[in-house]
This record gives sequence, C-alpha cells and structure tokens, in this order.
Amino acid sequence: MDIIQLSITRIAKTSVCAAVEDGERVYEAIIREFSLGNSVNLSFKGVKFVISAFLNPAIGKLYGHYEDNYIKERLSVSDVTLEHIYIIKEVTDNAKKYFKLKDTFDKFIGESDKENNEEEN
Repeated sequence: MDIIQLSITRIAKTSVCAAVEDGERVYEAIIREFSLGNSVNLSFKGVKFVISAFLNPAIGKLYGHYEDNYIKERLSVSDVTLEHIYIIKEVTDNAKKYFKLKDTFDKFIGESDKENNEEEN
C-alpha cells in the first residue's frame, strides 16, 4: 500500500476552496486512490481559504461510502492551519452524524415534503 500525496490546490485549481464542484474533484481523486488500495495524504499547502461547502463533498462524503476506521487509517492531512483543522473536524463530525442517521433523516425530510405538498393543494 502506497501513500499518495494529493494537493488540494492542484486538484481544485485554486487556493480559495469554496466551490462544491472543486470539493467533488478532490473527493473523486481520493476515492480513486482508495480503490487502488492506496492511502492518501491530502496537502493543504497553498490553500488560502477553505469553507465547509468545499470540504463536505471533498472529505465529508467519504463517510457515506467508507467506515470511520478505514478513513482514519487511509486519509491524512498536511500543511494545515488551526482554522483548517477546525473546519475539517466540524465537517467530519457532521458527516458521521448524518450518515449514521441518514435513513431517519431522509424519512423525516420525505414526510416533511409530503406534508408541505398537501398543504399547498
């Protein structure tokens, strides 16, 4: 198993990481390496700004497809600031909660949408 260095700024082609689409490209790069049996070190070098809208698809989405322990063993980050760490932690904590309760959440949203449609008619 190799450890592959992935640069967020190279994949996203920006140092301002705010777009969901850019986060999706990072996610695709990570899962491509995971599917090859590799671990990933995700470098934040050169990232000037990052928000959860970018990290939700880039990192948070992983929790919908992989177990927490697998991600902990296979994904590391480097060149991070304290702000990056805080946002990463927030995104991963929320993703774990969401995917743990996804069925309940989806059922609730579906019932809520159905009630709203009935009120409109």
